[in-house]
This record gives sequence, structure tokens and C-alpha cells, in this order.
Amino acid sequence: VPMAEPLVIAMHAVQQAEVKTGEHMAVTGAGQIGLLAAQYALTLGAVPIVVDPVEERLALARTLGVTHTLNPMSGDINDAIRSITGGRMAEAVIECSGAAPAIRAAVDYVSYAGRIALVGWPKSDIPMPTALFTKKELTIRGSRNSVGQFPESLRLIADGRINVEAL
Repeated sequence: VPMAEPLVIAMHAVQQAEVKTGEHMAVTGAGQIGLLAAQYALTLGAVPIVVDPVEERLALARTLGVTHTLNPMSGDINDAIRSITGGRMAEAVIECSGAAPAIRAAVDYVSYAGRIALVGWPKSDIPMPTALFTKKELTIRGSRNSVGQFPESLRLIADGRINVEAL
């Protein structure tokens, strides 16, 4: 199954961010990994919020069961996430784009005591508001590997709980 490898990378990112049932999880970047992470969040009973500047990708996310899709080019994403989460912001953010503005925005999208998993590879170093890390008591983890998750990924694909065909 060719998509099992990207799926385990996405699953590991969601696990690195310790996403739980009922939590909101923002995903920046609706490429393969981002859309797989959003679908995996759905299997956990979490609520994904997918953020991407490409409308076609957001439309694909909606066909995969993602209710909340936001385009950063068309309005204030912070306000939109605040509204979706009842003012809390997202307990977890999975950064899948590697784009400097999205990586920086993850710190705004995440709630106090929230968790960020960085999956996307930036092209260069990015200045970050480290005072906000402290103020919000954030947990920020890199996410790259996927040890021991192939059996679960294959099961989720076989059971039809993750749609890899669409990607």
C-alpha cells in the first residue's frame, strides 16, 4: 500500500501532539500529510480545522469529512479558530506546510497549554515569538519518524476509515 508510509508520518505527528477525543486540531497545509493527519484525527474523535491557501485542497478536505476548512487569504484565521473552538483556540496544531507564515501562525492558532507538532520542512530558519511559548506554556515537538505504526495504518486503510484513494 503506497500511501501507508505518508499515513504513518501523519499518524505520528498527531500522536506527537497528543491529540485527544473532543479536542480541536488545526492542520496547516492540506497536502498529503496534512489531509491524512486530519482524517486520522477524525478516527480519534477529534475535530480537525484545515488551513491552506489553495481552495481545491480545502474542497478535497471537505470531501474527506473535514467540517472546518479555512483559507488564510480570505479573512482572519485567528478569529475563525476562536469562533470554532468557543474562544479556546486549538488544543493541538499539526504544521505540515513548511511555509514560514504557517509555522509562525501555529503559535497563534494553538490554545494555552496547547501542543504543536512540526512536520513540514522550512527552507530556512524562522524567527519565532519565544515569549509566547512561555506565556502560553506550549509544548512544541518535531515530528519525522513513524516507528511501529504500519500495522495500525494498514488496518485503518483496509477498514476504509482513512481514504487514501482521494489523495
